[in-house]
Amino acid sequence: MKLSEERAKSSLPAAKNLFRVLSPAPPHTILFDIIALATEPPPTPGTTIRVLHPPTSAHTSVDIPVDALVESLLERVPLEGAEDGPKELEAARARARRDIGRLPEGGGEMGVYLSEGLARLVEEMEKEMKGKAAWATEEAGAGRKRKAEEDAAEDAQ
Repeated sequence: MKLSEERAKSSLPAAKNLFRVLSPAPPHTILFDIIALATEPPPTPGTTIRVLHPPTSAHTSVDIPVDALVESLLERVPLEGAEDGPKELEAARARARRDIGRLPEGGGEMGVYLSEGLARLVEEMEKEMKGKAAWATEEAGAGRKRKAEEDAAEDAQ
């Protein structure tokens, strides 16, 4: 996991899944996306879930409408030796065209949230990594101080 002062530049730990929540009526406008741990189940329509809004680092709740569609955006892709290359490429292009048509009208900002489980893991790892970084900084400072004292002692002789 990479940490940065700017949360947008930090990476997320663990295997993940990405769920898209869509409005029930065609063209099934994108309401928001949820990045979750791969082990977490998809959000259930008709429920309210706790999430983290990464740009603001604010915990909040989002409602999954009763009749919303929830789809996983992760798909298995063939590795080396795949013979369906052009077909796979055309399928990807078709999905991209479909999803562009699902964007909210007027270019409004679409929400992307971290699931409660992923947010908890990120916060735990940040605390652990910051603790280790503080310890390393203290150790480095103590090492520099010892070296300066040793150098001063040598100069005094």
